[in-house]
Amino acid sequence: MSCRLPGANGPDQLWELLRRGADATSETPAQRYDAPALRATGPGGLAGSRAGYVDGIADFDADFFAMSTAEASALDPQQRLLLMCAWEAFEDSGLVPERLRGTRTGAFVGNSRADFLETALQRGLSSATATQLGNVRSLLAARLSHFFDLRGPSVVVDTACSSALTAVHQAVQSLRSGEIPVAVVAGVNLPLRPDEAAMMSHAGAMSADGRSRFGSADADGHAPADAVAVVVLKPLETALADGDRVRAVIAGSAVGASASGTFCFGPAAGASLPMGDYGDAASTGWNAGANCTYRMNGGWGIGGERLTARILWAAGVIVLGVVIITTRKSAPAQSERKAVDPPNARLKSVSSHIEEA
Repeated sequence: MSCRLPGANGPDQLWELLRRGADATSETPAQRYDAPALRATGPGGLAGSRAGYVDGIADFDADFFAMSTAEASALDPQQRLLLMCAWEAFEDSGLVPERLRGTRTGAFVGNSRADFLETALQRGLSSATATQLGNVRSLLAARLSHFFDLRGPSVVVDTACSSALTAVHQAVQSLRSGEIPVAVVAGVNLPLRPDEAAMMSHAGAMSADGRSRFGSADADGHAPADAVAVVVLKPLETALADGDRVRAVIAGSAVGASASGTFCFGPAAGASLPMGDYGDAASTGWNAGANCTYRMNGGWGIGGERLTARILWAAGVIVLGVVIITTRKSAPAQSERKAVDPPNARLKSVSSHIEEA
């Protein structure tokens, strides 16, 4: 697996961030948009100017990925980060990308935004060039399939906050049916525009200080965050036979929605780990809006809120990563790893909407 998160470029850094209970949020970079100028009440204003941001989203080795500098600069940074994280995920798993070329390997990407493209198109029709065709959302997965020459399904999944978890479920189903031998599953969320934050602010669902407090009685909204995460999935028996590095096993998955309209999609990705039920409760971190009951283990809120900002469409793959590293890692040596529950400084008292298990 591999990731790019606020304050964490990789699983080991993510572990350290969680272990320390660190706050990875920061003020909105000026190159994104002028957040302080947009802070206001009413339509069009932002409740806060703080969120979770990944450093170096423009960093990219164009030559390594067989692109010209011009092509790379015109490419949605979500695609660039996906390519880098996918390569790192293959390295982490012990798979050689070259050996997957021409195989029925599938690519499944959870995503719900195309801010880079929308920003370009808002500049006027002169920006609606052929170059921008490569930045439509449906090509997020296709970019991975094209570069690595993967011939299986190439799918972008959009089910709001559960997009990446649903992508995991679809990949698992495809693997179980024998449709594909390997799956590259990703979630990516890169908010480059203030539109969504403005809508959430108007709805009263944005945290004023830019920090999510999932499950907490004093939750006042969620805070958006950048996130890219990739995992590589194979049938267990095949992975063991091939000598691959196995971080965890997904025991089962399912997808559903509540009749009340609260989105509670999400695979029950217990991953053979005795820690209860995992899923994306699709909570905004907004106490008044949490009208679904969510079972928690000792205050565990799954969905990225441990990073104090909500990673939205990429949450599902981060869930898997957090589950894996917190249940397997308490010391640098693999042999010494055991289940650990990192601190959650933001959860002081549990919301009445939460049923603790």
